Formats: sequence, structure tokens, C-alpha cells
Amino acid sequence: MSAQSDGLPFTDSSELRAKGRTAAQIFGIKLNHLRRTVPRRVDEDGTRHYYTLEDVANAIGVTRQYVSKLEQGAVANGMVMNKAERLAELFDVPGSYFFDNEASKVINAEIDAIRAIAAAGPEAAMALRVLGHRASTSPEDMPRLLAALRSVTEGAGPAGEVD
Repeated sequence: MSAQSDGLPFTDSSELRAKGRTAAQIFGIKLNHLRRTVPRRVDEDGTRHYYTLEDVANAIGVTRQYVSKLEQGAVANGMVMNKAERLAELFDVPGSYFFDNEASKVINAEIDAIRAIAAAGPEAAMALRVLGHRASTSPEDMPRLLAALRSVTEGAGPAGEVD
């Protein structure tokens, strides 16, 4: 059985450990989540293109089958650690995402917030691209970013006037 096949939540490593998941399986669940939620490209019309196994494999210098095994939790911990830094760089998240439960929760909340803003419409997606935000927006920045997006989408004037 693969690490993610039973639909377990990925956001809380302590719950996964309590359910008998190994560190390698938890790593795989988190990798799979990033691959399916962080777009590698967003077209002008807002279409999102997510990472395939092959995209990830090419980016970190391994085979597609190896990435699949990482996601299934079927790779020894030492080998997982060896690829974590390159995967973190690829998905623009800190390396702690894969190994620190609290960091994972924060990053996942940021990804969810960014996806929600981007789903608000093309203006919001364009504002995110212009601002250069991806998976690195901090929770403290979200109110200001939302205010800026509101000013753009509601025509309230320059973003600097909204605070």
C-alpha cells in the first residue's frame, strides 16, 4: 500500500506517526502534496500546470520510478535526506517542510492561501505573479496582500492607499 493511498492527511506528521507511518512514508505524502498543489507554470489565462513525476525526476537528477518510490515511502531514509534539499529548492519551500511538523503546517497553509487568492480570478492571479509570490508568502504578509488584491479587483485605488 502506498503512503498516500488511504487518504491520510499530510499536514500533521504526529498523527501520521501515530497511525504507523514511517518517516519515509510521511516524506512521500508531503512530496506528493507539493507535486499536486504547487504549479510549475501558470498560463496567462490562469491555467495551472502541475509537476509530473518526470518533471520532478528531471529537476533532481533521478528517474521517474525513483520519484514514484519516494512518494510511496519505499526509499531508505538516508536516500530521502539526500534528495530533500533539491526537492525543497524545486518547490520553493524550506527544507524543514519535509522534516518539521510545524513548518509543514505553516507552508501548507500558505500554499492553500495562495491557491485561494489565485482562484479568485485573473486579476488576483496576475497580482500574485507581479508580486512574485508563490509558496513563500508568510502569514503575516497575507492581510496586506489581500488588501492590495481587493484594491485591484474592486477599483479602490492604488494598493498603497489600502491599509
